[in-house]
Amino acid sequence: MEGKPRPTPGLLKTLETIMTVVRQSRESETSPPQEKVEVNELLDLFKSDLSRDPSQVRRAEPTPVRAVRVQTEEQEAEALARIRAALYSSK
Repeated sequence: MEGKPRPTPGLLKTLETIMTVVRQSRESETSPPQEKVEVNELLDLFKSDLSRDPSQVRRAEPTPVRAVRVQTEEQEAEALARIRAALYSSK
């Protein structure tokens, strides 16, 4: 089962969304947007990324999901505390 890898439906939808945004930024709003993603457009868009040697590309360290979740929860807790304080102080 060797051959070309097939993109997942989610990846296709993501690429179509990216290309829609790129087209809208390139064209005026008077022209109708294209519906299909052209392979040449994708290649042009990512040409610089594809031309790099993969061994030379330095990958960014991913942010741990737990740290992001904790920060979000802390921000929400602080916002709720401010809301409660404002509600109870007005009485």
